[in-house]
Amino acid sequence: MREKLPFVLTKIFGKSVRVKILEILLENALQKEIKWLNISELAKIGSVSTSSSKRIVDKLIEEGLVDLKPIQTHAKNPEKEIRLNLDNKLINELIFFFRKVRGFI
Repeated sequence: MREKLPFVLTKIFGKSVRVKILEILLENALQKEIKWLNISELAKIGSVSTSSSKRIVDKLIEEGLVDLKPIQTHAKNPEKEIRLNLDNKLINELIFFFRKVRGFI
């Protein structure tokens, strides 16, 4: 995935952390091989704080918009790895919209 995204959705919906995180995940979903991304990667790509990214990711998990990769570790707070939940109808509509809007902006 590209390190520097154009962030087309922020041009439409504003520069909120949630919009940036969703756009990074949408861009990832359009790649040939969808990667699991962790919160640190999302924060770096989106130029946002890790704590803000974690708060948004937790909410997206709660809403069922992203899948959480099961990690087997003994660490107390392991890094979460996520990607979009492609079984969610809203996510599929967002992907369709994202593909379309990228062609206009």
